[in-house]
Amino acid sequence: MSFIFLLYLCAMKVLYLHGLDSSLQSDRRAALERYGEVAAPQLDYRSSPHLLEQLITEYATVDALVGSSAGGLVAYYLAQLLAKPALLLNPALPFREEVPADLPLPADHRAYMRVVIGLRDAVVDPWASVAVLKEDSARLSALDIVLLGAMEHSYPIEIFEEQLAQFIASSF
Repeated sequence: MSFIFLLYLCAMKVLYLHGLDSSLQSDRRAALERYGEVAAPQLDYRSSPHLLEQLITEYATVDALVGSSAGGLVAYYLAQLLAKPALLLNPALPFREEVPADLPLPADHRAYMRVVIGLRDAVVDPWASVAVLKEDSARLSALDIVLLGAMEHSYPIEIFEEQLAQFIASSF
């Protein structure tokens, strides 16, 4: 890596959106902090009817988004609205009707989006997530879908670190 690239990574700000009734685990925070500053608000997805609008206002200047499960669902839309790259791990895409927002999505999202789906996820149907991505793929110009056969809804830190490193290398 070049010195200038390393300086950019140190200045990078990443927004992490946790899953439903969850929070950012310390091992994942440590992995994210290797790449820059981490914002990880504690969110109540059930009681926040204007969540997307609030996140747009508060985090418009982040460089990238990382989301898991319900946080991956919100990050899916937020990344498109902010035109930012995103790493989504087992995003709850089949529950997209649960995201209360009337914000128009751009016709062409050009920022890199890496979606990692565990085929052993018993919480979010992996094939339903793939179907949502297929439906939306025409407007997602830089979409990578990674299917991991042994990955469950909860996944080990090694998968998180590997996917994060690949996402950073492909995004910046």
